[in-house]
Amino acid sequence: MADVAAGLPDAPAWTTVLDCGDAPGLALAAWADGQTAVALSATVPAPAWPRLSDIAARHGGTLLRAEDGPAPAGFSPGRCP
Repeated sequence: MADVAAGLPDAPAWTTVLDCGDAPGLALAAWADGQTAVALSATVPAPAWPRLSDIAARHGGTLLRAEDGPAPAGFSPGRCP
């Protein structure tokens, strides 16, 4: 997305949130691939959240809970393949 934005004059700033459902492995792969914002379902076991949040931070990313409602302004939905 950054490549597309770089080619647009006065491009708006946006962040894509990748919805990985209940698959933390997809979230890990997304952060490793450079995705910055990932949403996971609340069905992911509670003990995993602090560790996943730590991993996200190490990759310069953010972990969101899909059930927390609409994404903040400027976010657009995405989906893991």
